[in-house]
Amino acid sequence: MPTNKDRRKKYHRWLLQVIDGIDGPFSSRIILENWDKYAPPRYKPQINLLANLIRQLSAKKLIRRIGEEQVRTISHSTYPVPMFIRIYEEE
Repeated sequence: MPTNKDRRKKYHRWLLQVIDGIDGPFSSRIILENWDKYAPPRYKPQINLLANLIRQLSAKKLIRRIGEEQVRTISHSTYPVPMFIRIYEEE
């Protein structure tokens, strides 16, 4: 039976695969839209797990927040969604 540490490593690996497949800045919405292309659809995270994973990758300095995107809902209200970019280590 996999431990929590093993699950977290899998989710980090899958999340980085999805992020690497996205060209340019991304948000949690964009990650969820592209999850099926790069990672197992069965393990698509819910938004609260995804937010925690993004926080962890940001703390490890693998991604960086660059601003916000205004998203419009059906009822014509708007709300901000944080945007991120992937940081690659220079060799």
